[in-house]
Amino acid sequence: MTITFNRETYAQLLAKYQPKVITTDAENEQAILIAEKLAHKTNRTSEESALYQLLITLIEKYENETYPMGETTPLSMLLHLMEARGLKQADLIDVIGSSGVV
Repeated sequence: MTITFNRETYAQLLAKYQPKVITTDAENEQAILIAEKLAHKTNRTSEESALYQLLITLIEKYENETYPMGETTPLSMLLHLMEARGLKQADLIDVIGSSGVV
């Protein structure tokens, strides 16, 4: 089965949603709402998938530029998550399985 891409249908989607480079948090939230709607849609068309991918790209670009994470290591990420959740090393023993490894 070959999935066809209808440029006219895609153009109608673009006209309806008018995606553009995101410059504000409000525009980002709107793009996220549309992307979530498309992500959860069953039997999404190839045109809707293309719009979804475009929105994801625009959202990622905005968030990476606006809220840079910087370089991180697995250890620093684990420590951050532990701190955010109020966990101690002993809390990870059941997850990892060994107090020596934790």
